[in-house]
Amino acid sequence: MSKTIYDGNTTQYNIRTVLFDVGLDPSHFDGRVLDIGCGKEARVVVYLNENGIEADGVDPELTIEKPFLIKRDASKGIPKPDNHYDFAYSSMSLFKDGGASNRYFIIKLTDEKRFDVIYTGRKNCMLRTVNEVVRVLKPGHDFAVWPYPAFFAEDVRPKLERKGIVLRKDEVTEDPDLSGKILEICSNKKSMYKALGYFGLTGFDDDIMHELTTDEFMHRMVLTKPG
Repeated sequence: MSKTIYDGNTTQYNIRTVLFDVGLDPSHFDGRVLDIGCGKEARVVVYLNENGIEADGVDPELTIEKPFLIKRDASKGIPKPDNHYDFAYSSMSLFKDGGASNRYFIIKLTDEKRFDVIYTGRKNCMLRTVNEVVRVLKPGHDFAVWPYPAFFAEDVRPKLERKGIVLRKDEVTEDPDLSGKILEICSNKKSMYKALGYFGLTGFDDDIMHELTTDEFMHRMVLTKPG
């Protein structure tokens, strides 16, 4: 590989961190990759292609044009044939709306009925995306989502299992080279949550929010296509 995996940055994380979080090691991978919600500049996808990995990125907000980038909402269809990819992943994209921390946050800001309205729309979008990703994945191959969308995962698990899709919660063990990046981010978020309490967010517990967020950031959801 011609470049170090530390090259470039995404919004909050460098490329190495993103790939580590979703469980993709480019130095030991041979096949086609799909990035769902790759970001406006698709830096991880560009990096993978520059280093000899055939990778496509899908995002409705793309601001650059490349042959391997698809400016589109994945829930509305991925223009690729069935059984095309060897691995798919999504990092910090629409699935974060299905996290238990997001649910707790919205309920405390508004109420449970408001969350149900918001979540129902996002759930349908996430399910359509999952169905499309599973379609273009090869049988027996994985779709990894980070951070772990705990509420969504448990909500849709029965539906997915009826289709033969295996859903598991994998631990993201800290890489020493990342210098505790995930835990550092969670700690910074806790400070933000605590500040919200100072502004009168009724019933909000920053320790609960911190616990939920840390659990999500330290795990990924992995869906395996039946085959």
